[in-house]
Amino acid sequence: NNAYRFMVLEQLAGIGREADVLLEPARRDSGPAIAAGAAFAQVRDKESIVLALAADHVVGDTAAFVAACREGLAAAKAGRIVTFGVNPERPATEYGYISPGDTISGQVRAVAKFVEKPDAATAADYIHAGYLWNSGNFMFRAAVLLDEYRNFDAASVQAVTEAVTSAQSDLGFVKLDAEAFGSAQAISIDYAVMEKTARAAVVPVSCGWSDVGSWHAVWELSDKDGQGNAARGAAVFEESRNCNVS
Repeated sequence: NNAYRFMVLEQLAGIGREADVLLEPARRDSGPAIAAGAAFAQVRDKESIVLALAADHVVGDTAAFVAACREGLAAAKAGRIVTFGVNPERPATEYGYISPGDTISGQVRAVAKFVEKPDAATAADYIHAGYLWNSGNFMFRAAVLLDEYRNFDAASVQAVTEAVTSAQSDLGFVKLDAEAFGSAQAISIDYAVMEKTARAAVVPVSCGWSDVGSWHAVWELSDKDGQGNAARGAAVFEESRNCNVS
Protein backbone atom coordinates (compact mmCIF):
# COMPACT_ATOMS: atom_id res chain seq x y z
CA ASN A 1 0.00 0.00 0.00
CA ASN A 2 0.97 3.67 0.03
CA ALA A 3 3.03 3.35 3.21
CA TYR A 4 5.58 1.04 1.57
CA ARG A 5 5.78 2.57 -1.89
CA PHE A 6 9.30 4.02 -1.64
CA MET A 7 10.63 0.92 0.11
CA VAL A 8 9.38 -1.15 -2.82
CA LEU A 9 11.12 1.12 -5.32
CA GLU A 10 14.36 0.88 -3.36
CA GLN A 11 14.18 -2.90 -3.26
CA LEU A 12 13.45 -3.08 -6.98
CA ALA A 13 16.44 -0.86 -7.69
CA GLY A 14 18.55 -3.08 -5.45
CA ILE A 15 17.90 -6.09 -7.69
CA GLY A 16 18.03 -4.11 -10.94
CA ARG A 17 14.36 -4.44 -11.80
CA GLU A 18 11.78 -1.99 -13.08
CA ALA A 19 8.09 -2.50 -12.40
CA ASP A 20 4.72 -0.84 -12.27
CA VAL A 21 3.85 -0.43 -8.59
CA LEU A 22 0.10 -0.39 -7.95
CA LEU A 23 -0.95 1.55 -4.87
CA GLU A 24 -4.05 0.48 -2.94
CA PRO A 25 -5.98 3.55 -1.77
CA ALA A 26 -7.84 1.51 0.86
CA ARG A 27 -7.41 -1.81 2.62
CA ARG A 28 -9.61 -4.42 0.94
CA ASP A 29 -7.68 -7.63 1.72
CA SER A 30 -6.07 -9.91 -0.84
CA GLY A 31 -9.11 -10.47 -3.07
CA PRO A 32 -9.41 -6.99 -4.59
CA ALA A 33 -5.64 -6.49 -4.43
CA ILE A 34 -4.94 -9.59 -6.54
CA ALA A 35 -7.86 -8.80 -8.84
CA ALA A 36 -6.43 -5.32 -9.43
CA GLY A 37 -3.08 -6.82 -10.37
CA ALA A 38 -4.82 -9.22 -12.74
CA ALA A 39 -6.86 -6.44 -14.33
CA PHE A 40 -3.74 -4.32 -14.80
CA ALA A 41 -1.84 -7.25 -16.32
CA GLN A 42 -4.70 -7.98 -18.69
CA VAL A 43 -4.59 -4.42 -20.01
CA ARG A 44 -0.95 -5.04 -20.96
CA ASP A 45 -1.50 -8.54 -22.36
CA LYS A 46 -4.81 -10.34 -22.78
CA GLU A 47 -3.06 -13.70 -22.34
CA SER A 48 -0.94 -12.70 -19.35
CA ILE A 49 -0.02 -15.21 -16.66
CA VAL A 50 0.14 -13.75 -13.15
CA LEU A 51 2.25 -15.09 -10.28
CA ALA A 52 0.76 -13.57 -7.12
CA LEU A 53 3.15 -13.85 -4.19
CA ALA A 54 2.94 -12.60 -0.62
CA ALA A 55 5.62 -9.97 0.01
CA ASP A 56 6.18 -10.97 3.63
CA HIS A 57 6.81 -14.71 3.23
CA VAL A 58 10.19 -16.45 3.41
CA VAL A 59 11.26 -19.03 0.83
CA GLY A 60 14.49 -20.69 1.88
CA ASP A 61 14.97 -22.80 -1.26
CA THR A 62 14.20 -20.52 -4.19
CA ALA A 63 15.29 -23.11 -6.75
CA ALA A 64 12.69 -25.57 -5.45
CA PHE A 65 10.00 -22.90 -5.52
CA VAL A 66 10.91 -21.84 -9.07
CA ALA A 67 10.70 -25.49 -10.13
CA ALA A 68 7.21 -25.69 -8.61
CA CYS A 69 6.20 -22.57 -10.53
CA ARG A 70 7.42 -24.13 -13.75
CA GLU A 71 5.52 -27.31 -12.87
CA GLY A 72 2.30 -25.32 -12.46
CA LEU A 73 2.69 -23.10 -15.52
CA ALA A 74 1.06 -25.45 -18.03
CA ALA A 75 -1.94 -25.91 -15.74
CA ALA A 76 -2.26 -22.14 -15.36
CA LYS A 77 -2.10 -21.67 -19.12
CA ALA A 78 -4.81 -24.32 -19.48
CA GLY A 79 -7.16 -22.35 -17.23
CA ARG A 80 -6.40 -23.61 -13.74
CA ILE A 81 -5.94 -21.30 -10.78
CA VAL A 82 -2.82 -22.82 -9.29
CA THR A 83 -1.77 -22.55 -5.67
CA PHE A 84 1.34 -23.94 -4.02
CA GLY A 85 0.88 -26.43 -1.21
CA VAL A 86 3.83 -26.79 1.13
CA ASN A 87 4.71 -30.30 2.27
CA PRO A 88 4.19 -29.99 6.04
CA GLU A 89 7.14 -30.35 8.38
CA ARG A 90 5.03 -30.60 11.54
CA PRO A 91 1.35 -30.57 12.58
CA ALA A 92 1.11 -26.77 12.49
CA THR A 93 -2.02 -25.11 13.83
CA GLU A 94 -1.23 -21.66 12.41
CA TYR A 95 -1.79 -22.60 8.75
CA GLY A 96 -4.77 -23.62 6.68
CA TYR A 97 -4.48 -26.92 4.81
CA ILE A 98 -5.22 -28.22 1.32
CA SER A 99 -6.48 -31.71 0.54
CA PRO A 100 -5.08 -32.70 -2.89
CA GLY A 101 -7.44 -34.44 -5.29
CA ASP A 102 -6.94 -36.18 -8.63
CA THR A 103 -3.74 -35.76 -10.61
CA ILE A 104 -4.00 -33.26 -13.46
CA SER A 105 -0.50 -33.69 -14.89
CA GLY A 106 2.93 -34.36 -13.42
CA GLN A 107 2.90 -33.12 -9.84
CA VAL A 108 -0.15 -30.90 -10.34
CA ARG A 109 -3.25 -32.04 -8.46
CA ALA A 110 -6.79 -30.79 -8.38
CA VAL A 111 -7.83 -29.29 -5.04
CA ALA A 112 -10.29 -31.55 -3.24
CA LYS A 113 -10.91 -29.00 -0.49
CA PHE A 114 -9.45 -26.21 1.59
CA VAL A 115 -9.69 -26.46 5.37
CA GLU A 116 -9.27 -23.84 8.07
CA LYS A 117 -6.52 -23.75 10.69
CA PRO A 118 -6.97 -26.93 12.76
CA ASP A 119 -6.27 -27.89 16.35
CA ALA A 120 -3.13 -29.96 17.02
CA ALA A 121 -4.83 -33.36 16.85
CA THR A 122 -6.62 -32.54 13.61
CA ALA A 123 -3.39 -31.16 12.13
CA ALA A 124 -1.67 -34.47 12.86
CA ASP A 125 -4.52 -36.31 11.13
CA TYR A 126 -4.19 -34.00 8.12
CA ILE A 127 -0.49 -34.79 7.79
CA HIS A 128 -1.15 -38.53 7.87
CA ALA A 129 -3.81 -38.03 5.19
CA GLY A 130 -1.39 -36.22 2.86
CA TYR A 131 -2.72 -32.69 3.27
CA LEU A 132 -0.51 -29.70 2.41
CA TRP A 133 -0.01 -26.34 4.05
CA ASN A 134 -1.85 -23.57 2.22
CA SER A 135 0.90 -21.08 1.29
CA GLY A 136 -1.45 -18.41 -0.06
CA ASN A 137 0.55 -17.93 -3.28
CA PHE A 138 -1.00 -18.34 -6.71
CA MET A 139 -0.47 -18.57 -10.47
CA PHE A 140 -3.22 -18.02 -13.04
CA ARG A 141 -4.23 -16.48 -16.32
CA ALA A 142 -5.44 -12.98 -15.53
CA ALA A 143 -8.60 -13.48 -17.58
CA VAL A 144 -9.46 -16.73 -15.79
CA LEU A 145 -9.05 -15.27 -12.31
CA LEU A 146 -11.23 -12.27 -13.17
CA ASP A 147 -13.90 -14.45 -14.80
CA GLU A 148 -14.08 -16.74 -11.78
CA TYR A 149 -14.11 -13.82 -9.36
CA ARG A 150 -16.87 -12.22 -11.44
CA ASN A 151 -18.97 -15.38 -11.12
CA PHE A 152 -19.02 -14.96 -7.35
CA ASP A 153 -18.90 -11.16 -6.93
CA ALA A 154 -19.46 -9.23 -10.15
CA ALA A 155 -19.85 -5.90 -8.37
CA SER A 156 -16.40 -6.08 -6.78
CA VAL A 157 -14.72 -7.07 -10.04
CA GLN A 158 -16.44 -4.15 -11.75
CA ALA A 159 -15.22 -1.84 -8.99
CA VAL A 160 -11.65 -3.09 -9.24
CA THR A 161 -11.66 -2.88 -13.04
CA GLU A 162 -12.86 0.72 -12.86
CA ALA A 163 -10.15 1.47 -10.29
CA VAL A 164 -7.54 0.23 -12.76
CA THR A 165 -8.93 1.96 -15.86
CA SER A 166 -9.24 5.25 -13.93
CA ALA A 167 -5.82 4.94 -12.30
CA GLN A 168 -3.25 7.72 -12.53
CA SER A 169 0.47 7.21 -13.02
CA ASP A 170 2.87 9.31 -10.97
CA LEU A 171 6.62 8.94 -10.39
CA GLY A 172 6.64 5.23 -11.18
CA PHE A 173 3.49 4.48 -9.22
CA VAL A 174 0.02 3.53 -10.45
CA LYS A 175 -2.55 5.10 -8.15
CA LEU A 176 -5.78 3.11 -8.27
CA ASP A 177 -8.95 5.19 -8.23
CA ALA A 178 -9.91 5.53 -4.57
CA GLU A 179 -13.68 5.73 -4.94
CA ALA A 180 -13.95 2.73 -7.25
CA PHE A 181 -11.51 0.54 -5.32
CA GLY A 182 -13.11 1.45 -2.01
CA SER A 183 -16.46 0.10 -3.18
CA ALA A 184 -15.07 -3.44 -3.63
CA GLN A 185 -15.88 -5.92 -0.88
CA ALA A 186 -13.01 -6.46 1.58
CA ILE A 187 -12.32 -10.19 1.36
CA SER A 188 -9.41 -12.60 1.01
CA ILE A 189 -8.77 -14.29 -2.32
CA ASP A 190 -9.34 -17.63 -0.56
CA TYR A 191 -12.89 -16.75 0.43
CA ALA A 192 -13.63 -14.75 -2.73
CA VAL A 193 -12.48 -17.35 -5.25
CA MET A 194 -10.32 -20.28 -4.19
CA GLU A 195 -12.78 -22.02 -1.87
CA LYS A 196 -15.57 -21.69 -4.47
CA THR A 197 -13.97 -22.32 -7.85
CA ALA A 198 -13.81 -25.69 -9.59
CA ARG A 199 -10.60 -24.56 -11.31
CA ALA A 200 -8.32 -24.74 -8.26
CA ALA A 201 -5.15 -26.81 -8.60
CA VAL A 202 -2.21 -27.32 -6.27
CA VAL A 203 1.49 -28.01 -6.77
CA PRO A 204 3.21 -29.65 -3.76
CA VAL A 205 6.55 -28.10 -2.85
CA SER A 206 9.23 -28.32 -0.17
CA CYS A 207 11.05 -25.00 -0.21
CA GLY A 208 11.72 -23.86 3.36
CA TRP A 209 8.57 -21.73 3.33
CA SER A 210 7.23 -19.65 6.22
CA ASP A 211 4.66 -16.88 6.35
CA VAL A 212 6.52 -15.45 9.38
CA GLY A 213 3.17 -15.14 11.11
CA SER A 214 4.32 -15.47 14.72
CA TRP A 215 7.24 -14.60 17.00
CA HIS A 216 8.08 -18.30 17.09
CA ALA A 217 8.45 -18.22 13.31
CA VAL A 218 10.72 -15.18 13.60
CA TRP A 219 12.84 -17.06 16.14
CA GLU A 220 13.01 -20.16 13.92
CA LEU A 221 14.33 -18.09 11.01
CA SER A 222 16.88 -16.14 13.06
CA ASP A 223 20.55 -16.84 13.69
CA LYS A 224 20.96 -18.20 17.22
CA ASP A 225 23.74 -18.73 19.73
CA GLY A 226 24.63 -22.08 21.30
CA GLN A 227 21.74 -21.77 23.75
CA GLY A 228 19.18 -21.05 21.06
CA ASN A 229 18.97 -17.31 21.74
CA ALA A 230 18.37 -14.86 18.89
CA ALA A 231 18.80 -11.09 18.98
CA ARG A 232 18.51 -8.07 16.71
CA GLY A 233 20.89 -5.44 17.95
CA ALA A 234 23.05 -5.63 21.07
CA ALA A 235 21.86 -8.06 23.73
CA VAL A 236 23.37 -9.93 26.68
CA PHE A 237 21.85 -13.28 27.64
CA GLU A 238 22.38 -14.62 31.16
CA GLU A 239 21.20 -18.15 31.95
CA SER A 240 18.74 -17.88 29.06
CA ARG A 241 17.72 -20.40 26.45
CA ASN A 242 15.59 -20.25 23.31
CA CYS A 243 14.83 -16.52 23.65
CA ASN A 244 14.10 -13.98 20.93
CA VAL A 245 15.02 -10.34 21.57
CA SER A 246 14.19 -7.59 19.08
